[in-house]
Amino acid sequence: MTQMVFIHGPGAGGCAESFVYQLEHYPGSLAPTLPGHPEGAACTSVERYAEWLRGWLWSQGKRKELVLVGYTLGGCIALQYALDYPDEVKALVLMTTGMRPRERAPGGVGAALESHGESRVLPAMAGAHAASIFVYGAGAGRTSRRMSPSGGSIVAVS
Repeated sequence: MTQMVFIHGPGAGGCAESFVYQLEHYPGSLAPTLPGHPEGAACTSVERYAEWLRGWLWSQGKRKELVLVGYTLGGCIALQYALDYPDEVKALVLMTTGMRPRERAPGGVGAALESHGESRVLPAMAGAHAASIFVYGAGAGRTSRRMSPSGGSIVAVS
């Protein structure tokens, strides 16, 4: 029997709870909370997340006919899983996913923030995500603005 599995990304709400509506709409579907999002130690690579996901799925008795639905980092994990275990995967649904997540050199995030005139990084995001960092304040250049729940401006530096 086909098993749909939703795999979240690292951004705001980066946990299984971000798929609450999909889980309601597709009864029997699964959505694990990846390690390090927000609790526990994060995996060091997409390959390690794919291994973790396989162990989690196998512990649920789900080993075949998987439809992996991944968003951003979750899409990278789903793609890696399918490359490593093609006999277990029936289909992939990848949303806003690159072949490999972007990696930043040590100190690269600080340099990006400096170049955009940003000084305060949200502490919860700074340590957790090297690929997308959210900062308070105004910035110039390649940034995108979002509104935080408190109404303040949040800038994503890419």
